[in-house]
Amino acid sequence: MADSPNTLSRQLRHAARLPEPDSPSDGELLGRFANQQDEHAFAELVRRHGPMVLGVCRRITGNSHDADDAFQATFLVLARKAGRLAEQSALGAWLYGVAHKAALKARAVALRRRAKETTAARPEGTEAMADSSDVLAVIEQELARLPKKYREPLVLCALCGRPRKEVADQLGVAEGTLASRIATARERLAEQLRRRGVVVPAVAMMTDDAPATAAVPTSLFDSTLKAATGTVPAAVARIASEVTRAMFLNKLRTSVLILVAVAMASAAGLATLSRSSANPPAPIPTTPLVPVANRTADKPDTVKVKELTEKWDSAKKDLQGVWELQKQIIDDKELEFQFEYFRQTFSDRTVRIEYKTKDGSIEHDSELSYTVNPTTTPPEMTTYGKNMLVMGLYDLNGDTLRVAFHGISELERPRGFAVADKRVTDMPLIVWEFKRKK
Repeated sequence: MADSPNTLSRQLRHAARLPEPDSPSDGELLGRFANQQDEHAFAELVRRHGPMVLGVCRRITGNSHDADDAFQATFLVLARKAGRLAEQSALGAWLYGVAHKAALKARAVALRRRAKETTAARPEGTEAMADSSDVLAVIEQELARLPKKYREPLVLCALCGRPRKEVADQLGVAEGTLASRIATARERLAEQLRRRGVVVPAVAMMTDDAPATAAVPTSLFDSTLKAATGTVPAAVARIASEVTRAMFLNKLRTSVLILVAVAMASAAGLATLSRSSANPPAPIPTTPLVPVANRTADKPDTVKVKELTEKWDSAKKDLQGVWELQKQIIDDKELEFQFEYFRQTFSDRTVRIEYKTKDGSIEHDSELSYTVNPTTTPPEMTTYGKNMLVMGLYDLNGDTLRVAFHGISELERPRGFAVADKRVTDMPLIVWEFKRKK
């Protein structure tokens, strides 16, 4: 007897790992797992997204054992963050990002282990891209570098195998917009790969609207569920912890970019603020007024005033010029540099800030006002604009300039440039290190 259309539809959706039309959403399943410890809900998430995750892990690691560790670590991170991800609209894209990080960690661990096990060098003249697993890893790296608005549609359609209409609804865009973004993603990915020496046809498997996935073995499925509910192998726990830390640091990097973006957006009101700051209103007297005839004439210490004025002028003169960002340090940890360029140009009263991220997604050029107080140790620097104030410190040593601050609109300066010097414990201590441009 022939299968009914409904039965056939269910079989096709199951083969493609697509949920039934009336089945719980990813968010509902996450909520059930987080709030009710529903293991069946988590198992359904592994069934839906596991093949895509395993495909990513295998392509990057090039080794089934390392891929299995990265796979389990990915879903362990999901289990730990389930409560905060219930509103995640594109879980597949989020899992792709986690899987990518986990696989890179697993691959790095494996390379270090193998380096200890053997001292055999690659034969002279051997092409570095000879191993197909290296090619696939490069493809994954370049895919991860695409801006989010292009990467997400490509991941959800090409890697997760989701229908375009479903993905468009999920991302809140028109289907035509989604198609345009996928086309742009393919073009950008192909161009990035050409620069890396990867033949463009090698990426075809990654950009067709057919899932680039791998079937999840039953043993791996079962061990993943065990890891998510308590029994975690040491290697998996280590990878998951490193991925979680990397995600946290990435969040801090994003906060730094937001800080700069807000600073740029505030530039429109600088002229008015600068004028009002330069001519503050006279202070209200706090002591009884005494008739002039009964007072001794006040004689300002003109020598001291002159010394202070010269010191402030000298400090600003020392800062003047163009400074290029070299390092970003948050809570004593140096971050990966995410700018194509970032420079500050100090004049007498203003600082021009220009920067562009490596992926080209953010580019700014604007001007803020600043003041310094060289009489403190370390010297103080205050940068301000409309609705924004950054109170920090600076250290000028030859052609190296360090600036430390807690964040936007924080009225507490740090005491120094290390975590131990923080005054606001729930805000990161951000330190930027610049070099003077010759």
